[in-house]
Formats: sequence, C-alpha cells, structure tokens
Amino acid sequence: GMRCAACAKKVETKIRSFPTVGSVTVNLESGSTRIGGRHLPRADIEGVLREAGFEVGLDSEEPSA
Repeated sequence: GMRCAACAKKVETKIRSFPTVGSVTVNLESGSTRIGGRHLPRADIEGVLREAGFEVGLDSEEPSA
C-alpha cells in the first residue's frame, strides 16, 4: 500500500500516464486517490496500479451523471 511520499508519487505518476486523466489527488494519510477526467479507463488504471504493487479498493466512487 501507500506508506510513504514516494509511493504516493508513484501512484500519481502511473495514473497521470493516461491521456484522459485531468486531475489526480493522492491522500497519503488515508491511502486514497481521487481521479478526474473524461472517459477514464477504470480497469486499465486499476491494472497498472496492481502491477505496481498497490491494492485497489472496491469502495471507489463512480461518477455521477
């Protein structure tokens, strides 16, 4: 999981690599990440984070219409 600032930066960098991501906010204290953008490839983002050694929680928010 995210235990240090370097981990948080790694998560942010991995997520920002997707062209449709507009914003990323990583909260080291809570171990959470908020992602903003259009047409976010959720499964792809989760896959990249898992490959980097991070767990992906199921309690993430879905965008509202």
